[in-house]
Amino acid sequence: MIRKIIQTDEEKCNGCGLCADACHEGAIEMASGKFIPWQVVTISRDGRVID
Repeated sequence: MIRKIIQTDEEKCNGCGLCADACHEGAIEMASGKFIPWQVVTISRDGRVID
């Protein structure tokens, strides 16, 4: 199954929480009105995590 990777931009964040709601993996939390990613990874075009 291919899942959409949620893109976030700290400069554009207004604290709405839509990114956290959209992340099916639960990898984004909200705190003090800002998003907090659990882990930052690079994903290849074919969906692989690049170390």
